[in-house]
Amino acid sequence: MNQTDLDEKDIARLLSIGRVAFGALMVLAPRRAARLWTGESEESAISAMAVRGLGARDLAIGMGTLEEDGDVAGWLRAGMVSDAGDALGVLSNFGKLRGLRPWALLATSCTAVYAGMKAADGLS
Repeated sequence: MNQTDLDEKDIARLLSIGRVAFGALMVLAPRRAARLWTGESEESAISAMAVRGLGARDLAIGMGTLEEDGDVAGWLRAGMVSDAGDALGVLSNFGKLRGLRPWALLATSCTAVYAGMKAADGLS
């Protein structure tokens, strides 16, 4: 194996760290996270509430995946479902998002689904 190759545990760890970091941002600063995510400048209490809930989801899944003795593959599969939901959300609003944002969001969520699947399969 080459020094730059990542194994399933490395992939799971990277996905988890990203999920925990973004989840924490969404919980602690939901309006800022919503702007980063959607590009919308108008901030509402309802969108902040929804983003905070999504952030808690990502934070919980990321923390579960980081558990050494836990069901890492199961947590990765839960993350895949949530990432697939994100991709579906992007696709259903693709024309409403400006610039490269929809492409970046779709690429990010689909890559997370694929990486999660590969890592979960290797850890099962």
